[in-house]
Amino acid sequence: MKKIAILGGTFDPPHNEHIKMAENAVKELNLDKLFVVPDYIPPHKTDKIITESFDRLNMCRLAFAGKDKIDVSSYETDKKDKSYTYITIGHFAELYGDAEIYFILGTDMLDNFKFWSYPEKILEKCEIALIRRDGEIIKNRDAVKEFEEKFKRKVKILDYVGKDLSSTKIRIYKELNLEISSFVTESVKNYISEKNLYPKDKLFKYISEKLPENRRIHTAGVILTALRYNKILNLDEDKVITAALLHDCAKYENYENFKGFTLPDNNVPKPVIHQYLGAYIAKHVLNIDDEEILNAIMWHTTGKAAMTKMEKLIYLSDLIEPSRTFDGVDKIREAADENFESGFVFGLNEINKFLIKNNKPSDVYYRTREALDYYNKNEEKK
Repeated sequence: MKKIAILGGTFDPPHNEHIKMAENAVKELNLDKLFVVPDYIPPHKTDKIITESFDRLNMCRLAFAGKDKIDVSSYETDKKDKSYTYITIGHFAELYGDAEIYFILGTDMLDNFKFWSYPEKILEKCEIALIRRDGEIIKNRDAVKEFEEKFKRKVKILDYVGKDLSSTKIRIYKELNLEISSFVTESVKNYISEKNLYPKDKLFKYISEKLPENRRIHTAGVILTALRYNKILNLDEDKVITAALLHDCAKYENYENFKGFTLPDNNVPKPVIHQYLGAYIAKHVLNIDDEEILNAIMWHTTGKAAMTKMEKLIYLSDLIEPSRTFDGVDKIREAADENFESGFVFGLNEINKFLIKNNKPSDVYYRTREALDYYNKNEEKK
């Protein structure tokens, strides 16, 4: 009996981990053929801007060119309609008759499988194969356990564990004028450049011109970290991206050059000034009038008492994004992955310890002390 597998997705763009996932699935499942199937319009992304299916299909063909037992299928893009997995699986089941079919998922997709259209119809025609990835908040074992209990079907867990790389990261890097060569094949990189895919909007252009490379890498990390935790918080994604993008917009600016700007008091430490100036620049230079965004920028360094979810999200994401390497950062990441709110409070306390270790306790900015008092008292009440 032949074995085939379907690896679907938006592939906007296809990256090196997609290739490794496919190659390892071919080996581990002993496949005769694996079909990479870029979708036309994924039902869960109808409100998002997605690159034209023609370009995503072409990039997939470039990325997977010459890969043994891997073909790129235009089945969903040719239909020019919303892409539903139960229909796609039915198509390949009809096409390949008695073949054993695997549908390849990541952990987040497995966790959301119960919300898909007609999941039982999908399972009538295929087995589920899971490829895990480093850095996922949702625990692999929990997603598998819930799936198997609900659908009474076993999940084939592949040995390969992919790196924490996403198409979103590549788009953000491209928009921040950062190098993407290590993420995609040369052919895909050239296609992106030739077609001018993922152009900068005015905010990304501003940050690309104002911040040096290392700070843009940090900014990309804050955006990606904020988007990860926003899967839990469910805040407005555009606002999350904007706040994370602009949080350090004043990092290298001199506040004295902005005539309308005044510091809130005379004792603001130098490393703190940029949070206040950043909110000012976002409002008066970049014309951001959303208070939720402006306040998230304003408190991302010090924190304060009674922070909103957005303010906590940007504060914590700035603190633990992937390029941060200070002692104890992994413990804060682990705490936040376990529980966002508790991780936020733990992060506040850890940074306070760091500040006291390197300064006099009285040098810790009063807003940070207020935040610590407020949240530690709330934790004690629980």
